[in-house]
Amino acid sequence: MPQSAGGATAAPAAGNPAPGTVVAKNGNIAISTTSVPGVLLANNAPGQQDPRMAQTSTILLGDAQDIELAQGTEMVLGVAAGGGTQ
Repeated sequence: MPQSAGGATAAPAAGNPAPGTVVAKNGNIAISTTSVPGVLLANNAPGQQDPRMAQTSTILLGDAQDIELAQGTEMVLGVAAGGGTQ
């Protein structure tokens, strides 16, 4: 399970999919949940390359509102090795 900023294990809210679950697709872009309520990630679907993602690796999306990161906002990202080739 994902961990919150304080190191405690974060569980999905009741009725919400677990973090990392693909909840939508747009072309070759997969949109997944995160452990932050209301924040989604858009990435190329595994093994795909969408031209709209040619200049970026990931896009943060707001579920029902804009995401505003105030000055000094800290984010911790976990990076996992993919099965792709380099």
